[in-house]
Amino acid sequence: MRKLVITESHLDANALRTLQARYLRTDEFGRLIKNPEQLFQRVARCISHGERAQGASQSAIKKSENVFYKMMICGKFLPNSPTLMNANRAMGMLSACFVLPIEDSIEGIFDSVKHTAQIQKAGCGTGFSFDHLRPTGDYISSSEGRTSGPISFLKVFCEATRAIQQGAFRRAVKIAWKIGRESVSWLHLVHYPGL
Repeated sequence: MRKLVITESHLDANALRTLQARYLRTDEFGRLIKNPEQLFQRVARCISHGERAQGASQSAIKKSENVFYKMMICGKFLPNSPTLMNANRAMGMLSACFVLPIEDSIEGIFDSVKHTAQIQKAGCGTGFSFDHLRPTGDYISSSEGRTSGPISFLKVFCEATRAIQQGAFRRAVKIAWKIGRESVSWLHLVHYPGL
């Protein structure tokens, strides 16, 4: 990788290494094609356009862009990782984290897995509420079988996350919780290898 040349930035060496490793665009060979100034310009341009929705004039939008750029280039403020990665790019995802409900049906569970993959593809974190899933061993009237419980589906979500992380910008965060009947079983997840 080529060495970064910084003209305006007040960022230290560690900040520059982090930008280079995670946020600056590279070509297909891993060579840098953008520098921190270009990154901050792209982000500032995207964020300042939110002023348009508030009825701001073009000059006010440009002023907002300049203020935001200067805050970033001086290291006074940086937005979250998804904003740095996705502002003014095709994905356009600026939020850092989503909490997804999981409905108690195969369709509902795997719709949530699909939504998880789409969100994590953009480098965003996901949280899950497994509250609606029946506990292990509950009767299923449609198949006359028994439920496998929320822990078995947590493993599905973990595997989906592991697969998505192979090509994502950064490792996504996933948080799951369950309140109620299987709380003790959930405590044992800490010991489950790979979660």
